[in-house]
Amino acid sequence: MVYDIPTNSDSGDIREIQILKKVNNKWNVLEKSRKAILGSKDGGMMGDPYQGTEIKNGILEISHYGGSSWKWGGTDKYRFQNGHFELIGFFSESGKPEEYWTTVDFNLSTGKIVYEKEVANKKEYGNSKKEIFIKKGMKINLQNRNQEKRREILIPKTKEKIYI
Repeated sequence: MVYDIPTNSDSGDIREIQILKKVNNKWNVLEKSRKAILGSKDGGMMGDPYQGTEIKNGILEISHYGGSSWKWGGTDKYRFQNGHFELIGFFSESGKPEEYWTTVDFNLSTGKIVYEKEVANKKEYGNSKKEIFIKKGMKINLQNRNQEKRREILIPKTKEKIYI
């Protein structure tokens, strides 16, 4: 379940996700977080970025989308392991269609990251790029997902930066 927590400010409502588990015919909160879902006005000109939450094959998926002429979006995938929901997958896309479009597919379980940048405006942004590399050791869960200081990864060969 996802709740809006009013802030009475211009920054919009905070979102809290609560994951429930039924034990002995009673629903109990298994885990809750105010860090996993972006606020109601965090989507830029497109407004509310929250697109939805699904459970597929036991994996909790949370999706966001926002921007203006420059767009961004992504999906986080969590598995309940080690006593809490850990981020096991991250997919993001961003850019402006007539300029460039970037995708990042990060499997946190294996550490494999696939980075692709399809460039339409080569004069300004250079050639398209693709890089596959390994980045292990990132421990992200529902409690520490969206922090004020974003997690930055420098891609080894292209020297592009991605944010998780």
